[in-house]
Amino acid sequence: MLDGADFTAIWDLGNPGPVTGNVTLLTVITPVGTENSREFYKTGRVPPSGGMVETVLTAQELRQAGIGPGNYLVSFVAFGAADRRIGQFFGNRLTIGAIGLDFDTQPTHTEKVPAGGDFEAAFDIGNTGNAADKVTLTVVFTPVGTENSVEVSKQVTVNPGGGRFIFGLSSADQAALNITPGMYVIRFLAFNGFGDQITDSFYSALVEFLFG
Repeated sequence: MLDGADFTAIWDLGNPGPVTGNVTLLTVITPVGTENSREFYKTGRVPPSGGMVETVLTAQELRQAGIGPGNYLVSFVAFGAADRRIGQFFGNRLTIGAIGLDFDTQPTHTEKVPAGGDFEAAFDIGNTGNAADKVTLTVVFTPVGTENSVEVSKQVTVNPGGGRFIFGLSSADQAALNITPGMYVIRFLAFNGFGDQITDSFYSALVEFLFG
């Protein structure tokens, strides 16, 4: 959906009764990675045997609610008489503006972590669009010769133009995750605000956590 456009929804509503019924139609728009939902109520009338009802959220309504370029999850809830819930659909995706994420470069990272030292990896995430997105950076640590993986994630905001993002684990973080001295295979992954992996593959490398 273009930034500055109206948001239109078509509701397919049934009505088994012999007279036209009144409905209240709730649209809930939530920026991905947040709980900052915005609710919009509209009303409509459904003829006997049912029909289509159109609701429109104008660009001005969206702007006034703080809804601009970015990724969102949209929920639709319909209420009949006495506020009886008659239908609902959750988790519908909405993108306002354009988001063009890329993760095309192997992250650089600390190759040998001294005892009591920090692990750092630098992710370069591009964004050729005009809207920001919430991106989840994930590093998976697997001791060499085992399948006992530890997965650690961090969420960042990638604005238009992209940037470099530091993923860090302090010695306290390592202890809490039971990352002990030894050699590990590490995998680097990145996911967009909807939880889709940004690239079809991942990058892997080795890191050694040293004894004190």
